[in-house]
Amino acid sequence: MNEVYETLAGAFESLRNDTGSREHYIRLEECDAAEKEMHKSEILYEQSMEKIPEDCRKNISEYLDAAASYHFYEEQRAYYQGLIDGILLMNGLGMFRQNVEIEEILAKIKK
Repeated sequence: MNEVYETLAGAFESLRNDTGSREHYIRLEECDAAEKEMHKSEILYEQSMEKIPEDCRKNISEYLDAAASYHFYEEQRAYYQGLIDGILLMNGLGMFRQNVEIEEILAKIKK
C-alpha cells in the first residue's frame, strides 16, 4: 500500500491544501475550540519559558518541534487512509463504472 501512497501523495496534498476554494470543507467545532485553548495557553507557555534556563528551553523547543512533526505526519497518514478507505468502499459498493482511459492509466502505473 505504500506504493499507492507514494503515487497519490502529491494529488492528495493538493486537494488537502485547497481548502479556501472548496465547496465542501469540513471544519470541526472541537478543532476550533482546541485552537482557541492553544492560543490562550501560548501566552502562559511563553511567560514560563522566559523563566527557565536556556538549555531547558532548547530541550523543550526541540521536543515540541519533534511532536509537531510527528503529529503532522500522523495526520497526513490518517487523511490518506481515509481517502483510500472511502475509495475502496465506493468501489466495493459498485459505484464506479469501468472507464477505458482510467484502465490505461492504471496499466501505465502498474508497469
